Amino acid sequence: MNLTSSIQELLHRYDCVVVPGFGGFVCNFEPARIHPVQHKFYPPSKSISFNQLLQVNDGLLAHFLSRSKGITYEQAVDVIHAETAEWKKQLRKGERLHLDSIGDFYYDHQEKLLFQADKSNNYL
Repeated sequence: MNLTSSIQELLHRYDCVVVPGFGGFVCNFEPARIHPVQHKFYPPSKSISFNQLLQVNDGLLAHFLSRSKGITYEQAVDVIHAETAEWKKQLRKGERLHLDSIGDFYYDHQEKLLFQADKSNNYL
């Protein structure tokens, strides 16, 4: 089951999506702007950041998975746990974790988890 597509859909609706046991994606509003030299217009958008301290299950993602996939809440929690375990395993191997249209995770040389948001998608 692809957890990434569910997170993407929730980021369009909510300002915070917690992935229990992994961390939370936080959206911040950015107003429209005009580049002063290139005279390009950029529409309003939401920028995505990641907070590793948001670990507690708030139920949003699990309820969404439960409803959209036709599974029980407990099964949805198990799916989330299994997927995040794979993500952590991949990161521990030193590999980058890419979540489509969300961003990339990787550990720096001090073993600090870093997140680089994908700016190609406007979640507003």
